[in-house]
Amino acid sequence: MIPEKCQFDIAEITTNIAIILERVKVLPEMAKKIEDIDKNQSRLCTKVTRNEQDIKDLEKKSDNWSMTNSIVSAVTAIIAGITGLLGFGQK
Repeated sequence: MIPEKCQFDIAEITTNIAIILERVKVLPEMAKKIEDIDKNQSRLCTKVTRNEQDIKDLEKKSDNWSMTNSIVSAVTAIIAGITGLLGFGQK
């Protein structure tokens, strides 16, 4: 006689095996989806890095234009002041 602890219901075991086998079928599909997500994440990280560099480059360009604009404005103000002092442009 088999002890009660060792007795198994064959129908239950068969059902459990069927459930396990069914769940295992989706593993390759899940692995493919995970791989696709990983590839997309790598592309996104690359894009973010490029965008960060583009922003830094644009900030430098903006700073350069601000400096140029300030210098031109200062020179224009000096010329206008000198012109005004010398009496040019008066009727």
